[in-house]
Amino acid sequence: MKILIDGDSCCNRKGIAEKVAKYYHIPCKIFLGPACDITSSYSEIHYVSEGSDMADFAIINDMERGDVVITNDSGLASMVLAKGGHPVNTRGYEYTESIINSFLNKRYARDRYSKATGRKLKTDHYLRPYITYENFFTLINRIVRKEIAH
Repeated sequence: MKILIDGDSCCNRKGIAEKVAKYYHIPCKIFLGPACDITSSYSEIHYVSEGSDMADFAIINDMERGDVVITNDSGLASMVLAKGGHPVNTRGYEYTESIINSFLNKRYARDRYSKATGRKLKTDHYLRPYITYENFFTLINRIVRKEIAH
C-alpha cells in the first residue's frame, strides 16, 4: 500500500499525507508536471512530461489495489475507484461512485448551458465547507489503518 498525490491538482495537503505515510512507514509519491516545483523530505517526486492528464496516467500506472490517491480530479478519481483504490479529495471526503456521478452531471449541465448561451456558470466553490487539518488527517489515517488491517 502507498499514498499517491496528484501534485498538479492538490499539492496543498501533501504535508498531511506525508505525516500519515511516515507514521505507518508506507511509501508516498507525488506526481507533477514540469511546471511545478515541490520539495519533500519524505515523498518520492515524479515529474511527468507536459501534457493534459499526464500525471493522472502516471498515477494510474503506478497504482495498485488498496492505494490511497489524493486528488481533486473527478476523472482520475473514477479511474482509481475502477482499479480498487481509495480516491480522496482535499476537501475531506472519499470519492464514491455517486459523488463522481454527481460531479459529472453538474459538469455536463454547466457545459450545455455554456454552449447554449455563450456564458459560463459560476461554480459553487464558496459553498463547500472548509475542511480543517484535523479532519483531513483523520480521514487519511482511517483509510490507511483499514487497508493495513486487511
